Amino acid sequence: MSKSGYSVLQFQRDDKAGRVVKNIFKIEIKKMLKSKGFLISIILGIVIVLLHTRWVYVNLYVPNQELLEVKLQSQEYGVLDDWFECGILLGWLGNDGFSLYNALFYFVFPIISVIPYGMSLYNDMNSGYISSVLAKCSRKDYLVSKYVVTFISGGIVVAAPLILSIMTAACYLPAVGIDLLAMKGGSNTALWHGLFYEHPVLYAVCFTVLNFIYGGIFALICVTVSKWFANRFMAAIFPFILNNYTTKGLGNVFDEMLRYTPGYFINSSLNVNITMASVMIITVVVLGLTTFIYYINYRKLETLE
Repeated sequence: MSKSGYSVLQFQRDDKAGRVVKNIFKIEIKKMLKSKGFLISIILGIVIVLLHTRWVYVNLYVPNQELLEVKLQSQEYGVLDDWFECGILLGWLGNDGFSLYNALFYFVFPIISVIPYGMSLYNDMNSGYISSVLAKCSRKDYLVSKYVVTFISGGIVVAAPLILSIMTAACYLPAVGIDLLAMKGGSNTALWHGLFYEHPVLYAVCFTVLNFIYGGIFALICVTVSKWFANRFMAAIFPFILNNYTTKGLGNVFDEMLRYTPGYFINSSLNVNITMASVMIITVVVLGLTTFIYYINYRKLETLE
């Protein structure tokens, strides 16, 4: 065969392989979006956001406006010196340091991340579905598609509530940084502290992206370790247990290490003293280790029953 003929044949094979990968990816995306777990996680996130929004409006915004009216009516000199304007971050779930809703959201964060698709590979193997899939595509194509879609699913369901929260807060709060006189302010050594005061919306976007990444990582951890457990429930709660062990276990024993635990620094309300470089290194290491174990666990996937 001539070189030109071989090149054409190779191109056709690559093109066919590319279409197969796209089809598998589309199928996985549709399965994820139509899953009950995805709907449950989205609804749970929305409920937390709505309850949080109501709490902030009733307990922070309304009293603050009433105080402003009282002070303006007094007509005394410097009457507004001890009054602060409620900025948009005061009503954002990701930065709430007043109510219990921020703590609740980050407590269930690993669970919300896992519910949509974290157990999908486990279910595929135990239902026999994986056999029919591997008859149509390679192990690599399937695992890559499963990896990417699982990551996306975990990221979406934790980022969506944070996006909804900043949108609802924008309906009644101005897009200004939190006043220094406010009861809750950012630390000058906290992650993206400059944006906290000057560009609050961009600050919220940065933390939302960070939460998206770790939502995806928690989902990947679940799908990675699901091979180790005969009980699907144990596999599903493993990321939750791991998160609590690192933040409340190791973090409390080694105080200086607490700031480097993902379950701690992804919550902007905690004002963690950590650099962006440290966050990037930790994220790369955690994602890299998870990916490596995922590969080791499933590199012989076609031999599994």
